[in-house]
Amino acid sequence: MLSQRQRREIARLRERKGREDSRRFVVEGDKIVRESLADGWPVVALYATRAWLDALTPESRAAIPSCTEISSQELRSLSLQPTPQGVMAVLECRIHPLNWNEVLGDLTLGLAEVQDPGNFGTLLRSAAWFGVRHILASPGCVDATHPKVLQASMGAFLRVRVHTVDLETALAEARRRGVQSYATEPRGTSLFDLPLARNGLFLFGNESRGLPVELARCASQSVGVPSWSHAGYGIDSLNVAAAAAVVCAEVRRRAAALRENHGSQSVQ
Repeated sequence: MLSQRQRREIARLRERKGREDSRRFVVEGDKIVRESLADGWPVVALYATRAWLDALTPESRAAIPSCTEISSQELRSLSLQPTPQGVMAVLECRIHPLNWNEVLGDLTLGLAEVQDPGNFGTLLRSAAWFGVRHILASPGCVDATHPKVLQASMGAFLRVRVHTVDLETALAEARRRGVQSYATEPRGTSLFDLPLARNGLFLFGNESRGLPVELARCASQSVGVPSWSHAGYGIDSLNVAAAAAVVCAEVRRRAAALRENHGSQSVQ
């Protein structure tokens, strides 16, 4: 059974200030909680129903930290999900020092003012799928521990490190290191017609306003995902998460093709 203190703690973590002040956040659902435990993420508290606990194998039960058993009604009163899946956990935020050699040594995404939690979480999921390890987020982005971000990421937050940085500083660092940067804009040169660096920094802007002009001007290239639609009505832009997935797919495709070509040449 939950105490009033525990209820207040969980309620406080629903707000950004509470998460930032405590350096903690809440995850919900069987899949995300199990993956967090398997990943060794620091667990502060675990709350689960008897049905969820009974469904665990003895090995899984032995691997979880101490747990507070709660009723299904208690879980529904705390959960943000329409149908809670029997468990929630309070996790410690991990601190990841910003290492520019690592961040700019591979494909990296920079997000400017991306504020929709669903978009941000889907971006994390796409990044994890394409092996992108780092995302640079401007201070105006939704925070990466927002409950809806975590839910939309489907556990991808465990694989992708989000760094809150000034993107102009990131662009200056990329220039200093000779790393290409790309401003993704609807009217940019087609992604499929440009040479693309394997370790480029791709910038994506706000869902409605796009990239700030000052950031776009600082990038090495302006690129866009061309539309094949000529209807003229209803579609004037591509969702930011979808655009990021297309970019990641194309960069990875070219890198794979380059490896294959080099391998073929070495055999001849």
